[in-house]
Amino acid sequence: MRTNKIKSAMFAISLMIAMFITDVAFGQLFTPYTISRTTNITYSSIMGSGGGTYPTNWNYGLLGDDMLTGKISLGGWSFNYDNANQTAFMISTNGFITFDTTLGNTTGSGCGGYGYCNDQSFSTTSGPRCIAPFYDDLVTCNNDYSNYASWPHVDSCVKYKITGGTGNHVLTVEWANMSHFSATTASISFQIKLYEWDYHIEFIYGAMTPGNVNNWSFSCGLNSNTTPYNATSRLLTQETVNTTNFNYTAQDGLSGMPTNNSMITFNRNTKDLGATSLVSPIADQCTYPTIDTVKVTVHNYGVSTQSFSDRKSTRL
Repeated sequence: MRTNKIKSAMFAISLMIAMFITDVAFGQLFTPYTISRTTNITYSSIMGSGGGTYPTNWNYGLLGDDMLTGKISLGGWSFNYDNANQTAFMISTNGFITFDTTLGNTTGSGCGGYGYCNDQSFSTTSGPRCIAPFYDDLVTCNNDYSNYASWPHVDSCVKYKITGGTGNHVLTVEWANMSHFSATTASISFQIKLYEWDYHIEFIYGAMTPGNVNNWSFSCGLNSNTTPYNATSRLLTQETVNTTNFNYTAQDGLSGMPTNNSMITFNRNTKDLGATSLVSPIADQCTYPTIDTVKVTVHNYGVSTQSFSDRKSTRL
């Protein structure tokens, strides 16, 4: 009978905590973003007269393949991502940015820290923490993938731009007229935008011409080093192209092209509490304790300060 009492007490406590979490959490538990998709947008390039800046601190030469910039400062403002205020970023020619600013010490080719193997970040948790609108084996747009010398200089294909003032900065990163390593006619252009005031993220797609590529296998989404987007995964990745179907199942094989002039928006939830651990002494007790203390660790994944008061459980 004592065993049944203990099980009943644990059930009551678990139910109380579940009810509490349901009251305060938005969307799926541990998901700090609400995702939407828009079509028929106007794509505004920062290339040419668009006012973007060419990165000058590329690692791994200037061949336009498997390259990563050095650390680029946000210039005094920060963007909250992965439970931290990020003040610098790096750009990969393979279609993502990362806040892991030590990646320059890794190899760029193959499946290195910023190589072409998107499964390192979107099938496992061993790769770089990245924000990726289109992570694949990309190169600067070219007519002969076997002839490196014919590839346009990377500085003509990748730019970034910081606009706005205090509290309202926006970072835009653009990949223009990129191609696949095994293509001769592909040309795709896309952007990331990060917004300081509410930490939302936009993936923006311009002209997305797939060319003669039979093996596009890209990833689209967010990867985290520390934030438990759910209990077992640190991924928030698109499962089906041109949808808002993002979840925690690894996906490194999207094959269709994002629709021309479309956008995916990740809006940070303003309030999003989630319990990250539960500790109760009664699990190992043979008799029902006189006083039972349950410790619940709660984290706020939203952008607004949020508090809660404890709720007393009733002994059964």
